[in-house]
Amino acid sequence: HAVFARQHRLGTEAERSLPSTMPDMVNLQQNELLYRGSIWSVMASLRGILAQSFEPDYRQLATQKTAVVAIWGR
Repeated sequence: HAVFARQHRLGTEAERSLPSTMPDMVNLQQNELLYRGSIWSVMASLRGILAQSFEPDYRQLATQKTAVVAIWGR
């Protein structure tokens, strides 16, 4: 917990120059750290569902030409 916020900022900062369809994505991600409980929440996700690799599932989905939509909200 003590180093997560710094690591998160460094990680997102490294992606700042990557193309994104979401304007200002890095700033939005970094601002999430300001909300109480957000660090604990992300860490729980990393230890849980995000600890699994879904790459085989995603690759299989890609071969089926299934439309995928990502929804971002405020």
